[in-house]
Amino acid sequence: MSLFGGVIPIEKITFLVFCVFSILAIGYALGRIIIKGVSLGSAGVFIVALVFGCLFYGDLEAQLPDYTTNALKIVENLGLILFVSSVGFIAGGARFVQEFKIDYFVYGVVMTILPMIIGFIFAKYILKINVLSTLGSITGGMTSTPALGTLIHVAGTEDVAAAYAATYPIALVAVVFVAQFIIILF
Repeated sequence: MSLFGGVIPIEKITFLVFCVFSILAIGYALGRIIIKGVSLGSAGVFIVALVFGCLFYGDLEAQLPDYTTNALKIVENLGLILFVSSVGFIAGGARFVQEFKIDYFVYGVVMTILPMIIGFIFAKYILKINVLSTLGSITGGMTSTPALGTLIHVAGTEDVAAAYAATYPIALVAVVFVAQFIIILF
């Protein structure tokens, strides 16, 4: 028996689910550890997933070449769907509209766009990095998984994911720690 139009046999689905939920459980536990008032939070899951991929991806790819690629696509899409759904749910529709302030919106636009423009100019013209790698790095620095999905679709290649993966962990951990340090300091 197989699922997803014959892409993955059912026995391999069991292994995929086991791996994903193991990463989630261990990562969640890691993220809950608090040291001097600071924790990784959901970044713990990301760190465990990186370690898991580093340690086991090569072995899995060698043993199950077609399966691994297809399974990762399914996990990627499912993760993106869950992420976007949770952000929308947490924002709370009506509450978002009630508490909306134009000043905060303008600050958010400036604080989001200005660093991207400066980063793009710096990477493209000073560091001489190609456009796709530059955009992948910027999306990783924004920790924007939806932007990565869009960039992969528009570019027609997954090569941008390498640049994204290089900056994403640094940005994710920095955002978690810097936000907590600012709260502690002020």
